[in-house]
Amino acid sequence: MEKKNLGVFEVDVEYCPEDKKLDVYISHEGNSGSHYEHVDANKVGKLVADEIESIAEAYDCELDTSNSLSKEKALLALLTETIPEDPNEFNSETGYGEPQHWMTLPHGRSLEIVYEETGDDNRYYSWRVYCSEKEFDNDDFHGTMGVIDQTSSDDMKFETRVKKLIWAIDVASLNV
Repeated sequence: MEKKNLGVFEVDVEYCPEDKKLDVYISHEGNSGSHYEHVDANKVGKLVADEIESIAEAYDCELDTSNSLSKEKALLALLTETIPEDPNEFNSETGYGEPQHWMTLPHGRSLEIVYEETGDDNRYYSWRVYCSEKEFDNDDFHGTMGVIDQTSSDDMKFETRVKKLIWAIDVASLNV
């Protein structure tokens, strides 16, 4: 079987120290390419793989994608990127001034992540899934003030955010 040359892919990467992310330009055969801002290295790999798959398809090449991310996992990875690793980038704060991040989940439910501190300088992340407004108005979760379930984590690494987001989506899908 004869090999097909798919050409040269150029990946130009700039490091952004303010947010510790990357700005990436991906082009093929010197043509103008795509620009992606504020992405991490995992996302760069996915973007390059997508570009290669797109060009391979144009050349009528069938690639083995058995180890590629499924569409569901790729979507989960994108959703996970909307949850900041740095609590200073969360989208709100609690009444106590603690960094807080809200995210909409399926069925009108929501996820709250709070970077909390106990009295002894122990810091952790609390993850709470809240009921929908309709469920709250119906007093379905009156005894828990709207909280369906909660958990915690010691860090906000990408892997932790993925696991907790899967947990939150599973909880949001219960008893609907």
